[in-house]
Order: sequence, then structure tokens, then C-alpha cells
Amino acid sequence: MINIERVGNTSDRLGEGPLWSPTEGALYWVDGSDGEIWRWEAATNSNRCWIVRGRIGSIALRRNGGALVAVETGLQFFDFTTSARSPVALDQPPMSGRRPVRNPRTGRQG
Repeated sequence: MINIERVGNTSDRLGEGPLWSPTEGALYWVDGSDGEIWRWEAATNSNRCWIVRGRIGSIALRRNGGALVAVETGLQFFDFTTSARSPVALDQPPMSGRRPVRNPRTGRQG
């Protein structure tokens, strides 16, 4: 039988996209409505939150740090140290008026 228990103490409006980082021993997720990226560290049982303006659809962790974030305006790189965001250059028109990408999948190698 699987034992499920709550971690952290957040009250998300739209918490989704759980993503486990085995190298960090941390669980990431987004509160899409409030534009927040959350991280829970298992070793310390502590939470950290980063505010990203706009609705977030999903995130993917990057091998060398940071994340790829799907927001209303398109894909952006996000730096967890500085909270800096930079747009990802794509050969597609902006996502204006569309919903951010939700529930993407990456392989085991990222």
C-alpha cells in the first residue's frame, strides 16, 4: 500500500505540475493562478517560493540550474538564484490570448 502525506504548508489556488528533483531531494510545483513556483526540500522540511508575474502553466528543471517556465506570454528561462527571467526564442508567434502550456513531459535525461 502506498502512504500519501502532505508536505509543506502552502494554500495554493491552483497547485499543479509536481516535479521531483532527485539530485536536490526537493519537490517543485507551481501555483498557476497566482504565478508562483514552489520548492519543498525534504531534508529540511522547508518551503521556498518565487513569484513569476502572470499565470504559469508548467516548469521543467534545467540540467545546469534554473527552469524552463511556460507562462501566458510564452516560454521563459528562470534563474532561481536571481529570479531573472529571459524569453526563449521560438519560431512561433507569441502566445498572447492563449493559455500557458500545461502538463508537459520530459524524458529521464531532461
